[in-house]
This record gives sequence, C-alpha cells and structure tokens, in this order.
Amino acid sequence: MKSDSGANINREHATLRFTQYETNELIQALEDAVYLLNPNDKDMQKKAGVYRVVTALEKLKEKNA
Repeated sequence: MKSDSGANINREHATLRFTQYETNELIQALEDAVYLLNPNDKDMQKKAGVYRVVTALEKLKEKNA
C-alpha cells in the first residue's frame, strides 16, 4: 500500500519506506525545526517534545548514512 506521499507502507509490520529524496527532505525539515527550536541542555534533559525531535533526527540520519 502507498500513502498519500507515495511512501510504501507495510501495515502488518508497521514500517514505512521512503525514497532517498523523501528521506533527505525529512532530514532537512527536522534539521530546520531543531535550529528554530534551539534546544538547550535543560530541554534535552526533559525528554519531551524538543528531545523527541532531536532524537528522531539523529536516528533518521544514522539510518540514512
């Protein structure tokens, strides 16, 4: 099955597959968000919204490497 964005979705295993271009767009959007949010150590220690955005970006970058 494909999502509206064209990403392949495997509902049985709840996985998403993105093209390299889509992955790069996601990484860029998250990097822009992190830049605008400007998280500090206190934000990261809370492990709340900003922390989740930062860690999601790092995981996506690792998988894309």
